[in-house]
Amino acid sequence: MAIEGSRKHRLVGTVFSIIGVVMLLLAGWTGRRQYNILKSWPTVEAEVVNSHLIRYHDAESGTMYERPLTSAMLWKAQNTPHPPPRAIALPAIPR
Repeated sequence: MAIEGSRKHRLVGTVFSIIGVVMLLLAGWTGRRQYNILKSWPTVEAEVVNSHLIRYHDAESGTMYERPLTSAMLWKAQNTPHPPPRAIALPAIPR
């Protein structure tokens, strides 16, 4: 038994509307959770002690900078300084 054209459109619209509402609810829940994490995360004093940028020139875009390949930070939590255990290597951006 085939579904008539108007009923078929209404059914498809209802299915997509339900999926859209569920996705909006999930996005709101995730956003609220991330907001709560950001507000409750403790702040610390930190100082970058080693970092560098790579500068290169591209004919189309002009001067470009690549993010730091390595960096080291000194940070303090509960008034106790923590030296960097080692440099943190970040992946390079492919050109």
